[in-house]
Amino acid sequence: MVEVLVLIAWTRALAGKAASKGRSRWWGALLPVLWIGGECAGLYVGMQLDLSTLTLYGGMLLVAGVFGLAAYLLVSMLPAASEPIRAGGDGVENRFYDPTNPYSPPARDPDRRDGAQTAALPPTIQVRSGRRRGRRRTTAGST
Repeated sequence: MVEVLVLIAWTRALAGKAASKGRSRWWGALLPVLWIGGECAGLYVGMQLDLSTLTLYGGMLLVAGVFGLAAYLLVSMLPAASEPIRAGGDGVENRFYDPTNPYSPPARDPDRRDGAQTAALPPTIQVRSGRRRGRRRTTAGST
């Protein structure tokens, strides 16, 4: 019972941490999912090692705690929702950028002051539809 109460409190704290970063509170649901997965993994490993009941339960809680810590670290490393995610990250200008090549890697945009990179946009492609508009013309002899 204590495990369930601790799990509920930790999930609410994790959801609050995600909300403080401007993210969805659903990130808190990652904790119970990983916790239960950790308990199942600990049960499987403990059964394969043929552990006693008390040792098996302790191992399950240990593995579940490690998985719960992983959920906490994942949510802690989330960037704030207002921070832009940069494509390159290293700030090095791409000297091989070719604006005519749609598969060219991104280049630094000289007009932007923050140094963010913009992706090369492919040229506009006009697609023609398969059917023609208007009436079909028929000759006098055809139906």
